[in-house]
Amino acid sequence: MPTDIAYLLASTAVFAAVFLTGLVRLRHGGPQGRLGHLIPMAVAFALQTGFLYVRGQYHGRCPITSVLEVLLFLCWAMVLLYFLAGPAFHLSLLGWFTSPVVVLIQGGALFMPGLALGEGMPDFPAIPDKPIDAGSVNALLETHAGLSLIAYGAFGLAAVAGGMFLLQDYLLKHHRIRHMVFALPPVELLGRATGRILVVGWLLLTAGLALAFFMERSPTSAKLGVSVAVWILYGLMLLLLVLGKLTPRQLARASVLGFVLPIVTLWLVTGP
Repeated sequence: MPTDIAYLLASTAVFAAVFLTGLVRLRHGGPQGRLGHLIPMAVAFALQTGFLYVRGQYHGRCPITSVLEVLLFLCWAMVLLYFLAGPAFHLSLLGWFTSPVVVLIQGGALFMPGLALGEGMPDFPAIPDKPIDAGSVNALLETHAGLSLIAYGAFGLAAVAGGMFLLQDYLLKHHRIRHMVFALPPVELLGRATGRILVVGWLLLTAGLALAFFMERSPTSAKLGVSVAVWILYGLMLLLLVLGKLTPRQLARASVLGFVLPIVTLWLVTGP
């Protein structure tokens, strides 16, 4: 098995184990200790990094040349931002809720028809014996693409936080006092965290888009158009939030539904 695929399968398996063990712990009323999923998530993150490193060495550039690599980069960004946002917002369970999302995306990239077929890789995403000529690397283009995908990762993490808000809100509203209610953070904290993560993502995407105006070879109109559409969508969400036109519940729903746009248009931002 190629090294990159071994890293990918192993990281997906560890994320699945994080979610399943946490689910068993919750079902039996046990505490969701922070270290209980932080350490294995760090291991899974290292495996994701290994996949991206191997692919980057092969391409001689940022590994976002196929749908598979873009999806893995997105998942990697989500986990990276969790390690930064989780402690900052006191949301240790954010990582546990992120793990099944990562499993679904990475599993889909591996097993859904067409997604695991990188360009020029006939049967399965693997690295050929001889690397292709990387050519000259456009540093601004690489930074633009990297910042944009990390921003998408922030939007994905905000969607997870929004989902946590909606779950806690539902349980409290319907008086379903279960172990999950006590494990989840208060809805007020989840609402603030969702908004702040969205701000981080929007600022990162703004920086990524700004770089497009300084590049000799600009992104294609399709790629730039998609990025601008995502930027406008989340900018409107934040504007309505600042103006008091969005309640925390509405923001949570918007963050979950809004993440559909980046996901379904990711194929447009692949390639050089």
